[in-house]
Amino acid sequence: MAKGLSMAAVALALVWAAPAEAAPACPPQIPGWERPAAATLDTGKVQPVYRHDRTVNDLSIGVLRRQGLTNVQTQLQLSVEVEIVPVPPQSACYRLKTVKGRWQIINIEVFIAFEHQPGSCSYTATRDHENQHVAVAQTTYDAHLPVVTAALTSAANRVRPFQSVRDDGTITNNLVKQLQAELAPTLAAYEAEIKRRNGDLDTPGSYREVASRCKVWPK
Repeated sequence: MAKGLSMAAVALALVWAAPAEAAPACPPQIPGWERPAAATLDTGKVQPVYRHDRTVNDLSIGVLRRQGLTNVQTQLQLSVEVEIVPVPPQSACYRLKTVKGRWQIINIEVFIAFEHQPGSCSYTATRDHENQHVAVAQTTYDAHLPVVTAALTSAANRVRPFQSVRDDGTITNNLVKQLQAELAPTLAAYEAEIKRRNGDLDTPGSYREVASRCKVWPK
């Protein structure tokens, strides 16, 4: 069995530029102001940690008796830098300058029920099955790296300079929310692929195949 979780965190930064001397329209006549935001994505995944401190009852839900469980946590963090040019008396021009994303698998926990003694047939069979879920998490993540990178770059490029009533904190937060909203469909597709592939592993037929490997299973 497998389950996953996505989390998001945000960091903000503001960069001040000299007031524009031209008419109060965006973009001001500043070199580079029309350049799209520079977007980067840091990636990485941890190695699985195997645990043997939960019983079948601990891992089970209702009538579903789990012999093992794989828990995968994926985290997205966004850090943005915004350039601001004051436009008197109460407005400003805003430009998204950089977007730094960090999308990582931060935790892979594999639980083998305590009833399965290490080295036993049932322990090995259960661990082999859970390792298939680990492989699903890792390979699906790797396959989606270019997709998420492209989506982040595209989302950043669509944020053009704009003029608004001066409210730096709110506007910066709204820019982050806009980026998160644009990335949401891509991340949802990733989660759906994870769910589908894990579901292909957790079928009555696959459970029967795992059970058939060993003559003795703990009660």
